[in-house]
Amino acid sequence: MAPTTRRSSFQLGYLDLAHGVGERSELGGYVSHFSAKQIEKLALGELTTAESIRVQTHIYNCPECLKKLVAITLVQEMQGLGPEPLVLPTTRKPLSFMHDTADGLVFCKVERRGRKWLALHWGDQIDGTRECASVREANEYAVTSFHQMFPEHRCTVRCKAESSDGRSDHPSIAR
Repeated sequence: MAPTTRRSSFQLGYLDLAHGVGERSELGGYVSHFSAKQIEKLALGELTTAESIRVQTHIYNCPECLKKLVAITLVQEMQGLGPEPLVLPTTRKPLSFMHDTADGLVFCKVERRGRKWLALHWGDQIDGTRECASVREANEYAVTSFHQMFPEHRCTVRCKAESSDGRSDHPSIAR
């Protein structure tokens, strides 16, 4: 009698985790998708830093979950439930902020160089500068470009913004 093979969920390419559902990737590994509830908690800023980074890292590489995040965020914004932004680009003072992203820490600073303003982004995997005519334009570019580069990012307590006097402006950080 030939031995019988029991097919486990792992062998079938399906992995039911407490936080989501997994499926076999093209490379033979398993991809764990997060539930809509966890993506909603990410969008509201209700996850711990470790959970937030784990979900953001997955969303960074998963178009399906990124679409879920965009849809959930849109509904939250329409209901007025979206998270408070770390910084607003409308200030007349140069911005300086740091975000803890799935790619590591990303820094941004707006500074004056002669008659021009520079918007600087740097981190482990990013290094860029843009010259702007005004502080307002540089601030707008710094915030907008960060959101374009990291649409999955939601701030945690490790994200910080500083005003020109060095105080933290992040609503989740005690002053």
